[in-house]
Amino acid sequence: EASKKYPKLGRLNGRQNREFLPNASRRSEVVHTHDNSEEYKRLQRGKWHLANAVQGIQNAASAALLPLDEEKLKLDAQRALCDKAMERMRLEGVSQQQQDAILAEMQGAFQERVKMQMPLDA
Repeated sequence: EASKKYPKLGRLNGRQNREFLPNASRRSEVVHTHDNSEEYKRLQRGKWHLANAVQGIQNAASAALLPLDEEKLKLDAQRALCDKAMERMRLEGVSQQQQDAILAEMQGAFQERVKMQMPLDA
């Protein structure tokens, strides 16, 4: 019954229709790889087109994306941490004088951390 549904595999390599080989694989095509063959030339053209497409995508991406400004990101993160700390202290009922002292200490810790990282970056 399977040979009725798969007649191509039944006639593989000159066999009759009644012989069925379910695990038979088709013969692979011969691909010429010498420099003058059409397949090789087509492959080289495809590689060239692909390399041009990659270069175009890289150029477009570098033109569209802005360079990363690490200092601005660090300052934004510090501001966000200070705002979060102030809000938390306000909700907990910390006095304004203590808030100012804690924020000054946070700023000092940030500056100390930056100074510690300077020799590593250089």
